[in-house]
Amino acid sequence: MVEVPNFDFREIEKRVGSIFNVALIDCEGCIKHIAATGILDQVHLILLEADRMKVVNYENWYRHLLNRGFANVWMSQDTLDLALAADGATGPGAVHEFSRATQHSAWVRLSSDEGRRGPLEDKCLEHKRRLNYRPHELTCLPLKGNNTRVH
Repeated sequence: MVEVPNFDFREIEKRVGSIFNVALIDCEGCIKHIAATGILDQVHLILLEADRMKVVNYENWYRHLLNRGFANVWMSQDTLDLALAADGATGPGAVHEFSRATQHSAWVRLSSDEGRRGPLEDKCLEHKRRLNYRPHELTCLPLKGNNTRVH
């Protein structure tokens, strides 16, 4: 067994002389461990890969983020499997079950003044329209929550 050193994020902040305000959570179902560090209390943007759906109840985590003042501004399905199929890939390995069961989302912490500006836009749909992506290139999913700004 290899022991890998780890550091509390506050120690890393001290070493680099900066405060983290973004969290990229792509850790194969470890969101509860990330949340336990307290870092979600200070970040303004969370980029989350939701995988291991059989192990982690992400719907509960989405509600948790909404209750903590975050708004969901991006929700998409992983498209690796769709892209391979569009390219004609067949045979063993052509279907990637992990891709079908993986979602990507972005969450923004809302400040009190943002509540007066009206509904949030779905950034995934906006991006897809602007670049004219096809479904196998970008598959947007419905946003979590009511997609309105919090007062």
